[in-house]
Amino acid sequence: MARPPPVAPSDVPRPAVPRVLGWRLDAHANALNFLRLLLAAAVILGHSVPVGGFPESAWQSASGTAVNGFFAISGYLIAGSRMRLSLRAFLWRRVLRLYPAFWVSLAVTAAVTAPLSSLVSGETYVPTSALAYVVANATLYVTQWDIQHLLTGVPFPGVWNGSLWTLW
Repeated sequence: MARPPPVAPSDVPRPAVPRVLGWRLDAHANALNFLRLLLAAAVILGHSVPVGGFPESAWQSASGTAVNGFFAISGYLIAGSRMRLSLRAFLWRRVLRLYPAFWVSLAVTAAVTAPLSSLVSGETYVPTSALAYVVANATLYVTQWDIQHLLTGVPFPGVWNGSLWTLW
């Protein structure tokens, strides 16, 4: 039996690709999370300038654009998530996405970063203040920025994570 002649790639029928922007930006088949990661890195670099006490740089002005881009993409993805889910399911998924990482951040700051900072700086670590830092901020609404007697000689004294306010 004879084989059929080979088919050139240009002769293979291709499925029709919808020319709808919503299809191109499907929440599960796009590079939006990668873009958000790049924008978040630019924001961190831009914010590190004033927090570190360095003179203003181009990174600072670029971080404003990165913040806007990050929130625009995040808003698009969050709105799409809400449109696909019931309010209850949406809120539950938001809680599961935010709270565990937030609590780990608070715990690592209080139990690892603060004690190490005290060793390096010679300042006094107060465990009860560190525990109070975790408990006071556990709801996402940051009310205690400092851990007593630490970070006294930095440009923003006592502030461990100034960006946590954005989560509220």
